[in-house]
Amino acid sequence: MPGELVVRCLDLDDPGGFFRSYRSRLTAGYRFVYGDPRLGDADSFSALAVRIREMDAPPEFLELIAHDADPRIRAAAAGNANLSVAVLLSLAGDPSAGVRRAAAAHPWAPAAMLRALARDDDDSVLEQVAVHLATPPDVLLTLTHQAVVRKDVPTYLVAVAEHPRAPVQALTLLALVPFRDGWLVARRRDLARQTIDRIIESGPERCRADLARNPTLDATVLARLANDSTPLVRIAVARNANTARETLDLLLRDPDPAVRAAHPWTTSVELIRLVDVHSRVVTEQVAANVAAPPNLLDRLARTWDSDAHAAVAANPSTPPETLRHLFRAGGEAVRRICLANPSCPEDLLRSRAGVQTGRVRAVVAGNPSTSRDILDTLAEDTAPEVINALAGNPALPQAIQRRILRVLGGLAPNPLAPPEILWQLAIYENDDNYAQRRQVLANPAFAQAYELVSTWREDVAPPSSRPAGSIQHPGQAAENDPGLEHGNAGREE
Repeated sequence: MPGELVVRCLDLDDPGGFFRSYRSRLTAGYRFVYGDPRLGDADSFSALAVRIREMDAPPEFLELIAHDADPRIRAAAAGNANLSVAVLLSLAGDPSAGVRRAAAAHPWAPAAMLRALARDDDDSVLEQVAVHLATPPDVLLTLTHQAVVRKDVPTYLVAVAEHPRAPVQALTLLALVPFRDGWLVARRRDLARQTIDRIIESGPERCRADLARNPTLDATVLARLANDSTPLVRIAVARNANTARETLDLLLRDPDPAVRAAHPWTTSVELIRLVDVHSRVVTEQVAANVAAPPNLLDRLARTWDSDAHAAVAANPSTPPETLRHLFRAGGEAVRRICLANPSCPEDLLRSRAGVQTGRVRAVVAGNPSTSRDILDTLAEDTAPEVINALAGNPALPQAIQRRILRVLGGLAPNPLAPPEILWQLAIYENDDNYAQRRQVLANPAFAQAYELVSTWREDVAPPSSRPAGSIQHPGQAAENDPGLEHGNAGREE
């Protein structure tokens, strides 16, 4: 009779060797034991599930695991990139919603399978379909239509709002939907004109302000927004680098003092006079203005206005000594803002690079002005949040970028990460509010993913005759879908 086969995570360091050693037992029906108290914390079920999902195992081994009696093990196998498409398709029809969701998280899931799973009656499955980068645009539109008529806004609408393949109709529907992080559609790159028009005509003021901050807007759209009735929107236009000179000339004479206080052309004398208006809103705009003179910023740093303190701490024009004062006198939030400022004194960055708190070290790691020797030291840090911040540092030398590619947390924002790995990281989302996925989508290297990974295309070949995870010639994907060229899938031709 088949018995139990106790498996430790360490046993799966070489999954091929493990399979060769225990193939006969596994095939005979030995039960795959996990979560046994005798194994200890390091071999918890969750650790084993992660190992199964990520191990480089032979497809035959994964097929055996995919038929395990425990749906959690089947789900872990379903997410493994080496699982054959034939077995994956069978798991997509599993009675357990958790297994079906995991099948929808498979990095090389065929678009046809995702289309079928989009009709699932479980929200967790629909969410994963919305997250998957291979999900067809028409399916994303259908999911959006189904969601907007509900009283409770499902979380997967966030994934659609940021999805590279979201069609313009879906984005236009979602343009006015506020999410936890604000109006996400208004922040997308290269928005279609009809979506922009919808926001300008019907969007709430904060949505229009988010649109005015969008760095990809052209001067014509910004000129329209400069006539908005809300000062918050006009302030955002004044700060946008794409705003035309004639529009800036107009805003320099704006009747609202807060708009003039935010304007980068406002003179030092005028900014000092505007502070004397004694309006907290106006003072905060002056404190954030890069044209503000150093002595004025230092004066604002020594007031009792906490909002002004935060604005001065974030202003790249703030002198190092003023930042040093704010770091000593401010609260925890202001101190972190000071450490993130490119003008932060080197000795202050150096002193905080070795503190016990990981999130403080992470701020130092992400500062583009942090010196090379400190970055070298932080590259050996054991905290994933520190490595993650380091990988996203725009000034990080390539030598360090390469060093941290194999370290936990060093991939998602790393521009040297392979496109197929970025693709996988953006699909299996298991953290808070799609944070890792958002990092991947913002990674400049992500634009290559759609050129290399072919499984999102429905016209290449039936899944059964094409190996999972196949790679096609660079540029072929973009050639077949104009909306994906250069990573721009927000438009629909």
